[in-house]
Amino acid sequence: MNNAENLDLVCQLFERTLSNELSLVRINDFRLIYHFFGDLHGSFSDMALIRTKFWPNGSHEINDKHFVFLGDYVDRGIHGFEVIIFLFMLKTMYPANFTILRGNHEFCDMNRQSFLLEMRLKFGDEIGYQMWTRINVAFGALPYAAIICDNIFSCHGGIPKHLRSMEQIEQVPKWILNDLDENSVGFQL
Repeated sequence: MNNAENLDLVCQLFERTLSNELSLVRINDFRLIYHFFGDLHGSFSDMALIRTKFWPNGSHEINDKHFVFLGDYVDRGIHGFEVIIFLFMLKTMYPANFTILRGNHEFCDMNRQSFLLEMRLKFGDEIGYQMWTRINVAFGALPYAAIICDNIFSCHGGIPKHLRSMEQIEQVPKWILNDLDENSVGFQL
């Protein structure tokens, strides 16, 4: 298998894991300890620090925890690919312990410059472009927001100005590659 085939397999498993999640995820386990993380922006050292701090001795330490990542995993830093693959695998292996939300940098028009350049530098022009495209398709599986224990609302960008009910978020379609309409609920989340 080559890099693109391996990536496609990881993305398929990730998408299958998220197939039943709506655009708004509701997590109602009061027994868990919740941790929230924002904007990694391609910093694998930050991702490694999170892992070291919260489960230094292995995966058995995540059983009583839930990790919510709030978006913007790629761009700016030089390890966006590594960050996103690590998050895809964590969600696939421990779906009940990880929520990965979509930020504005998980749309291809937003990550077309920096993340595409990273992928081309790492994998060559053609394969890098194919892998960048495949990851952006997988980003379409991500939910936009989460409600934790019926009273903690979390998303990347904030509460949309025209939001009247949580059902509006549930109705935001997933699998959109671009949503740069600044008035849309999906964009504002």
